Amino acid sequence: MERTSFQTINATSVHRSAAQAKLLQLKPGQIFEGKVLKLYPNQTASLRLGTMHVIARLQAAISVGEKYFFQVTKNEGVPHLKVLETPRNTVPIPAQTTNDVLKAMDLPFNKANEMMLQLFQKEQIPFSKEMIQQGGALLKRFQLMNEEGVRVFTHMYHRNIPFTERTFQAVRAALTGPPLVEQLKQFEQQLMNESAKALPMKQSEALKSVQHMLTTIIQSSTIPKENGQPSSPQLEAFHRLIQRSLENPLYLLRTLQQANIVKGDIHLSGFLTTLQQTVLSQEHTTIMDLFSIKEGNVRLLHEQQPETFFRTLFTSLSTMEGRKGLESFQRLFAWLGSARGIWTSQSASSLQQWIATLPTHVEGLSSDENANAFLRLLKNFPQLSGFFHEKNIFEHHMQQRTLKMSLLEKLPYLPSKVREQAETVLHRVTGAQLLAEEQHGWLHQTTIQVPLFLGGHQTDVTIQWEGRKTKTNHIDPAHCRILFYLEMAHFGEMVTDVHIQQRVVTVTIFNEKEEPKAIIAMWQPYLQKQLEKLHYQFNALYWKNPTTMKRADQRDAAHVGYEGVDIRI
Repeated sequence: MERTSFQTINATSVHRSAAQAKLLQLKPGQIFEGKVLKLYPNQTASLRLGTMHVIARLQAAISVGEKYFFQVTKNEGVPHLKVLETPRNTVPIPAQTTNDVLKAMDLPFNKANEMMLQLFQKEQIPFSKEMIQQGGALLKRFQLMNEEGVRVFTHMYHRNIPFTERTFQAVRAALTGPPLVEQLKQFEQQLMNESAKALPMKQSEALKSVQHMLTTIIQSSTIPKENGQPSSPQLEAFHRLIQRSLENPLYLLRTLQQANIVKGDIHLSGFLTTLQQTVLSQEHTTIMDLFSIKEGNVRLLHEQQPETFFRTLFTSLSTMEGRKGLESFQRLFAWLGSARGIWTSQSASSLQQWIATLPTHVEGLSSDENANAFLRLLKNFPQLSGFFHEKNIFEHHMQQRTLKMSLLEKLPYLPSKVREQAETVLHRVTGAQLLAEEQHGWLHQTTIQVPLFLGGHQTDVTIQWEGRKTKTNHIDPAHCRILFYLEMAHFGEMVTDVHIQQRVVTVTIFNEKEEPKAIIAMWQPYLQKQLEKLHYQFNALYWKNPTTMKRADQRDAAHVGYEGVDIRI
C-alpha cells in the first residue's frame, strides 16, 4: 500500500457512473471525446462520454461506432454539438489526433498543451481552450509536466477548484508533500535554529509568533504511549498529569498545593521561574540524558521564557517510553527539593509519598484518557492550524490565534532561511482546506488529516467521513462510513473501514501483517462496550491482507459501500 495523505483515503475516483451522470454539465464552447452509439432522425444521435450516455443534435455527418471530438454550440434542452474539424479541412478529426485538436482550437502544439489534452481525454473530462491554456501554463511554471502535475489537475477539476498558481501550489502540497508530522518537526527545528541567532527586531518577533503557534500545535498533538501495553495506575496517572500540565501549567501547581507540597501563596510565574533556574543549574550532559534533549537544544533552553521552557521540558517527558518519563520526573523533583521558598515544611517527607500515590491525586483518571486525548486532537488541530480561517473572517467571528493567521501576517518578516518552508506549510494548510469537502449527488465526504505524536512514534492520521447529510447539515451518524489511514510503529500502514448501517457497526482492517488474533480478542469486548455506551451495535471485525487477496476481493474491498464510490487501498 502506497503512503498517502489525501491521495489514497480521499481518493474518490473520477470513474463514477451514477454520480457522474448526475453532475455532467456541458457548457457552450466545451469540447469532449465521444463515441457514436446510434443515429436518430433529425440529426440526433446517442453518444457515449466515458461511462455516460448523451443524446445530442449534431451538425455534421458521422459514422456509428467511431470516436470524434465534439464541441458544444448550445445546451438548451437537447445539447447541440458540432464535430471538431481542422481549420483548413472540413474532415472530422479522429479522436486520436492530438495535434489536429490543438490546431482546431488555435493552440500551439507543445508538451504542456499535449499533456493537458491527454489528461482530459483519459479522464473523460469536457474541456475548453482556456482550461488547456491555464493548465499548460501552470505545468510549465512549476516544471511539472509529468504524472504528478496531471494528478494535481485531476483533483482540482473534480473539486471545481480554480486553476490559479496559489490553488495549484496548495493542492500539490497536500497531495504530494512529505508526511505532515515530518514537515512540522522540520519546520520547528528550522525555527529553533534561527531563533538562536541575533536577528532584527521585526524578524525576531515574527519568528517567535510562528514558533509559538507551531509549538502549541505539536504539544496538542502529543499523546503518551506505553509500548502498546496496558500501563500501571502510577504510569497512567503520571502521563495524565503531564498531559494536563501541558494543556495548563497551572494544573501542576494546583495539584502540588492541594497535596500540601507547595506553599499556597506561590504564583505560577514564581513556580515556573524556580523550575527553570533549578534545571538549568545542572550540568548540560545531565539535562541531555535525563530529558533526551540534544546539546544544541539545551543551549536554547537558556533563552526561553519560563512557560515555553516548561512546555519544552514536559513535552519531552510525555514522549518517553516505559517508566523512563516517570523516573526523569522523580529526578526533576529531587532537584527541586533543594529550591527554597516554594515548599511547605512537610514537602521533603511527603514528596516521594505523593509520587508513589499519584493515582489518588490525579483527578479524572480512566482507561479512556488516550481516546479522549485523540478526540481533543481532532477538535483542536483544525482550529489551531487555521482550517476555518476564511470562514471565521466571512462570518465575522472573533478568531483565536492560528498557525495560518501567524504565517499570513508574519511571512514577509521571517528570515529568508525559513521563509520557503513557511510558505510550504501555509500551502499545506490551504490544500487541506480545499480538499476537505466533496459532494457527489447525495453523498457528502469530509476529510481531515492530523499529525499524531504517540510516545516515540509519529504518524499522520487521515480520517474520512462519508454519508448523507441531515437537516442539521451533519452527516447522518446512523448511516455512514468512516475510514482511518495511519502508519503504526509495528503494523506499518493500516486502513480501517468503519461501516455503519442503522447504527450497526462493521469494522474492516486492511493491513499486510499477519492478523494479531490475541490483541483483537483482548480489545474487541472493550470496543463493543464503548459502542453500546454510544447506542451502537457491534456486528463484526474483519482483518484483510491486501497482498494475499484475490483480484476480485481487492475490487470488492476498494468499492465496498455506496454505489460509485472508489476508495483506493
